[in-house]
Amino acid sequence: MTVAPSQQRSDIRPTSVSRTAEDGDPSTTVVLAVAEALDTDPLDLSPALYEVIDPDALDSLFESAGADADLTCQFSGWGCTITVFDGGRVRVTPGR
Repeated sequence: MTVAPSQQRSDIRPTSVSRTAEDGDPSTTVVLAVAEALDTDPLDLSPALYEVIDPDALDSLFESAGADADLTCQFSGWGCTITVFDGGRVRVTPGR
């Protein structure tokens, strides 16, 4: 039996992961998306979110934005570029 090259390596990560905040706030969605992109448990992320960005400030920024706001926040952490969009979408792109 031959195994395809993509199945032989467990260290292959997606080029990006997108998640939408269903009932959570942007900071929770960031943690879940980063954990998914890095294939790790959200509780095992190091450093903690508050050491990368102020989660209360992030949540407040998007809570205070009006319905017609075109708001995007981008920052780096955990070797990834994280982009938070209005509407609750988060995109995580791991570094290469």
